[in-house]
This record gives sequence, structure tokens and C-alpha cells, in this order.
Amino acid sequence: MQNTSKDWITTKEVAEIKGISERAVRKAISKNKYVIRKCSRTYEILVTSLEENVRKKITTKKENLTPIQETSYIVPEPQKKLALAKYDLVKKWEAYKNKGKNKTEAGKIFLESYNDKFICEKLFNIIGKVAIGTIYEWHKKLSINNDDWHCLINGYTFGEKTKKSALTTLEEEIFLKILLHPNQINIGKAIKMTKSILQQRGGGALRITAAIMFGFLLFFLSRITYAMGYATNLPIVIATWAPPFIFIFVAVARLFHKEDG
Repeated sequence: MQNTSKDWITTKEVAEIKGISERAVRKAISKNKYVIRKCSRTYEILVTSLEENVRKKITTKKENLTPIQETSYIVPEPQKKLALAKYDLVKKWEAYKNKGKNKTEAGKIFLESYNDKFICEKLFNIIGKVAIGTIYEWHKKLSINNDDWHCLINGYTFGEKTKKSALTTLEEEIFLKILLHPNQINIGKAIKMTKSILQQRGGGALRITAAIMFGFLLFFLSRITYAMGYATNLPIVIATWAPPFIFIFVAVARLFHKEDG
């Protein structure tokens, strides 16, 4: 399959090329590792946002991608802002360099002025200091990818620089797994399912502890009633059946209480 910088690839195809499961690719998507778009009931990944070794494998194929309906990019806003700032800096650096007689020296002067915050202060506040090798690398990427600024997102882990939500890591993982399901579960239902799963997981340790405690209580109560029955302080029938019936009553009462909310 031969691709250009504007082509997209399905999660299934990425999984086959990387030799991993499609679920692993979806997990990477849930962590905002790639630039994606939704197409029908699945997700497609922008080829230029993939790892370099994967892109090389894609470009060695001879088949063409199936034409797909054009949709908008899904790029986290902080990463979009950073990539566009890089794009602007490269263009300003290139324009300044081309004006000078010695382009290499002009490029160095521009970058030194930038790093000292004499010029392009707004871009500096977004990107920070840039090495000469880095700006040449960005310039090369833009040249290869037909001046598409999306190629400057490659190599960045989107989720780490985005604003953190009120959800914990576990909650985000469960929520995104449900939301990215092929059945296209809506957000409202995904939230309800997430809450239900968290409630079930959260109560597991407590239920196990309670079961162990009730087991010990049943054992000790049985030994006490056994001793009282053996000493004829209690009728044998009561001494034998009182402990299990008491715990059965407690269990049934708890069950009815849970069902009534």
C-alpha cells in the first residue's frame, strides 16, 4: 500500500504492519499517541503521525489506499498550537536565511536572536529554545511532507502535555475503552458504564474482607452453640441450626436492602 503524507490507514492495517493486536493499537489511540479521525465504525490514523519504521513499511507497499470521505483532524489543542508555532518559526527562519548572502550564517544569526528572545518572542513562549539541528530537521520534514504542518506532531506523546481532567488514570482508561468501542457507544452511556465498572471494582476488596470476617464469626458462633448444646444449656436442634439460620437471615436482609437501593 503506497501512501502520501495526506493518506490515512486503518487500525487493523497498523496492527498487521506492527505485528500486534488491534486492541493494542486502540490502546495507543486512547493515550493520544496518534492523530486520528473517525470513519464509519472505526478509527483511521494519519500516516505521518506513525513511528518512522512503520511509515517506511507502509511506503514500500505498492497498493493504493481506498478513497475515503474527507473529515477533520482530531488533534489535541496544545499539540496543534505547538506544531503550528514550529511551522511559523521554520518559515520565518527560512525567509530570513534566504535574504542573506551566506544562508548558513544568516540561519545561525536568526536562531541566536530567537533563542535570546530578541525576535519571535510569542513563538519562543510556546516552543522554548531550539537547536540548529532541530530546526533543520523540522524544515526537512516539511519539505518531505509537502509543507503539511501535521508532520511536526510526529514523535510527541500528546496526552502528557494536555490539560489533565478531573478523572484518574484508571477512570480515563476505562472511559476511553468504552468510548472507542466499535459499537459507537455514546458519551452518556459510556459515563454510566464507567461508573458501574468502578463501583464493582471498588467494592471487591471490601466484600472479600467482609466475607472472611463473617466466616470467622460463623465458626466462633457455631463453636459456642455447640458447647452450650453439649452442656445441655441449649436444645440440640437450636444449638445445631441457630448459627446458619442467623447468617442466612442476615444475607437475605442485605440482598433485599441492596435491591431496594
